[in-house]
Amino acid sequence: MVAAVAQLSPYIEDAVQLDDYYTAFYQVEVPRGTSATRAWRGRLQPYRSDDDARNLLSSLENGTRVSCNQGFLWAGEEISERTATDWAKPFLVSMAQQFEVLILERPEPMHPVAFSLRPEIGWYRFPGHPHLRFDIPLQYAGRTLHGLCIYSAADFTYDSNVPRIVQYVDQVAGYLARHLVWERTRRLEDFAGHILYQPKPGEPIFDTEPQMQPRESLPLLNHPKHYPERVWRGHWPGKIAPAGPQLHLATIKPNQECWCGSGQAYKLCHLTPEALLRR
Repeated sequence: MVAAVAQLSPYIEDAVQLDDYYTAFYQVEVPRGTSATRAWRGRLQPYRSDDDARNLLSSLENGTRVSCNQGFLWAGEEISERTATDWAKPFLVSMAQQFEVLILERPEPMHPVAFSLRPEIGWYRFPGHPHLRFDIPLQYAGRTLHGLCIYSAADFTYDSNVPRIVQYVDQVAGYLARHLVWERTRRLEDFAGHILYQPKPGEPIFDTEPQMQPRESLPLLNHPKHYPERVWRGHWPGKIAPAGPQLHLATIKPNQECWCGSGQAYKLCHLTPEALLRR
């Protein structure tokens, strides 16, 4: 999962609707079969230009302050020294991309969930994507969408003075900023991490490598352990929250909020099934 990066949007005391903060969002009908209380659809564009993306890369990587306004990100301070990710900057082209997203608010203390509608971000387009919520599929407009893994709820704390939905959309903008870096920097590697092919900046990438099927289509236990011989991997900037049963059990305390966003304590949610899976 991705750790939280973007700072909060400016707070207006009497505003409680997302479209009062994000003017490109509007309320839509809640999809059937979900526990959502409200649904929002709108556009987010993390970068205004390629130069903005290259300047922000160092901030995203180093965890320095990043601000968010109407989905646009900008760095609070400029980082001039060279970093280990400078190799990625030439590949950050066509970064001024808009995303149309669907945000579902769920009854508190559950966290909202987000889906990218256009361009679609899901297993079927990005089989090797490192930050998708296969446990939150959504049937929408005849398609199966996968939730975006915005952050680990065990790591992220909401500010009680700011509407939760506004803070969440700020985090979605930070996720999309990272996703674009990952998408543009993908290269073909073998399972050991050796680079087999590095596309040129701006070259279209078609991920046709064999992958495991989405996790929701596999049995919980006893499924075959198959790993591809090669895979498209990109660079995901910034701190990565621990993911997977083994790391969850090692880093999340039983009384701490569960990583999944259910709002429950870990011991009442995923602790027992993940302990069984680890065994």
